Amino acid sequence: MSHTKPCRDVRYEISVLDGRYGLFAVRIFDLEQQRDLVTWQGEVARYLLASGALPFGYASRFRTNKSTVWHLVLVAAAVTANEELETPPLLAERLERLGLELTGAETRLARLLFEYPGQHLSEDDIICLCSLRYPATGHCVPELLERLANAGVIQKIAIDRDTVFFDLDTRPHVHVFDRRTRQLFDAPAEGVIQTG
Repeated sequence: MSHTKPCRDVRYEISVLDGRYGLFAVRIFDLEQQRDLVTWQGEVARYLLASGALPFGYASRFRTNKSTVWHLVLVAAAVTANEELETPPLLAERLERLGLELTGAETRLARLLFEYPGQHLSEDDIICLCSLRYPATGHCVPELLERLANAGVIQKIAIDRDTVFFDLDTRPHVHVFDRRTRQLFDAPAEGVIQTG
């Protein structure tokens, strides 16, 4: 004889922001404890929306029970685990050489930077890219970039107080800054005389 527990009152509220402006977020609010249980943004939220893990025909906000919530948590955990495996080989090799383990936020930002090899991205460029990929994280970017540069994962090139670039090539080499276009380039390997 099987016993089934009586269905509890609906306790959780799920809110969905689904990308009208390129932003994706799924938020689970615990109505009983009056606090966020979990919030996903960016790729994980995008996958949850695309995968059908949310109940069919969901509204932008709905109330649900524990089984739906834990189903979403398990799907998101699987997506996050897969995302963690997708570290670019160059980044993985560098982290191993440096003997570093990055935090989750540092890893996500480093992975994003390594999608743009050979480019010198400004701090503003990186904040924009990161905000599109991981909404609500743009404010963390300057601190994360500083930590990655100090650890030797990337190279920081400060032109002046307000103009900072980051380079994936951490070997010593010369840069040229074009003041007209506000772009940074690697100097040619030959024909450059460095003074000072």
